[in-house]
Amino acid sequence: MICPYCGPANELVTDPGQRRARFSTDCEICCRPFELRVVWEPGENPVLEVVGF
Repeated sequence: MICPYCGPANELVTDPGQRRARFSTDCEICCRPFELRVVWEPGENPVLEVVGF
């Protein structure tokens, strides 16, 4: 996932058994918090969306 503040990619580990999730995380580089929404559809790649920062 890409930080909405500073731009570098950050690693994100999610549970594919949880098809929809919304959670807060901090950027590994600039340490600023933001919220993500993750949606897993069977047979598809996960969709990550920044929903708040």
